[in-house]
Amino acid sequence: MLRFLAFIVFMVVLLPVGLTRSVLHSSRFGRRFHQAPSAWDHAVKQP
Repeated sequence: MLRFLAFIVFMVVLLPVGLTRSVLHSSRFGRRFHQAPSAWDHAVKQP
């Protein structure tokens, strides 16, 4: 039963998300995701 439930979750949630990302070429590790400035890009204020 647990194996069947995991398969259903995979088919309903993970598979469409993966297919959508592959079709739209969007990824967390792409260049555009990391173009925003981070905390390392700002000067530290001294107290």
